[in-house]
Amino acid sequence: MRCQNCGAELKKTDAACPYCGAMNAEGAERKFMGRLYRLKGDLQKSGRLPAETMKRTAGSSFWWVAAVMLGITIVITAWNVVHWKLEEWQERRYEEELQQRFNWQDIHFEEMDKRYEAGDLPGVLEYLKTAEDGEEIAFYQVQSWEHEALLEAMQICERLQKALKDYQNDPKGYQYDMERAVIEAFELGIYQTEERLERAADKKERSRLIVCIKEAKDFLIKHFSISEAELEQKAVSLEEDGFLSYSRLREFAEELVSAGGERP
Repeated sequence: MRCQNCGAELKKTDAACPYCGAMNAEGAERKFMGRLYRLKGDLQKSGRLPAETMKRTAGSSFWWVAAVMLGITIVITAWNVVHWKLEEWQERRYEEELQQRFNWQDIHFEEMDKRYEAGDLPGVLEYLKTAEDGEEIAFYQVQSWEHEALLEAMQICERLQKALKDYQNDPKGYQYDMERAVIEAFELGIYQTEERLERAADKKERSRLIVCIKEAKDFLIKHFSISEAELEQKAVSLEEDGFLSYSRLREFAEELVSAGGERP
């Protein structure tokens, strides 16, 4: 016989044309009926199984399902216990860290306040460095100090002077440190001035902040031959969607330092 679609030769048992894929009604019917008869035979055969065999099969299936369900229950229960213990441990650790922070503040903030009131601002920095808990925890804890804005500005100015000294001694070895110093100086002296001044706790802190801001600005003007007006214009060009783009700021710092004191 031939395919009614493409004319190719077909066997009567072919359900579809092997060339164009068109259905062969006679072959498809034969295939369907064959499957139907096989299904009927399988059902008749299963109906003749002995009752004892059927019971054993059903019984083994039941216990297998029960074992799987028990295993799943054990796994879920174990996971819940582990999760609960983990949450309990994390909560306890947070409480310990919080208590440690309060203890640190009780011990050190009083001495820092005394030095601040006495006008010994370098002494505040020195005390912070030598605090018995170490510099790392001091940096974390000091964020709650009343005069944190001034302390942060003073730390930046200190890092600027260190970066400049290191860079002058070894330009290649300290190029990255100098680029980082340019970024911090730009943030303190140009871009975040008003925000920092608003964080001042009193007039004395505000006056000292103004000194730090001027020091950061002079750092850029003096060592990179760039004017304050140009820095203000650069601050605008470094913005993206109303915010300072740190990727652009990094590129600016790299260009400024690579120029070796000349404008990029």
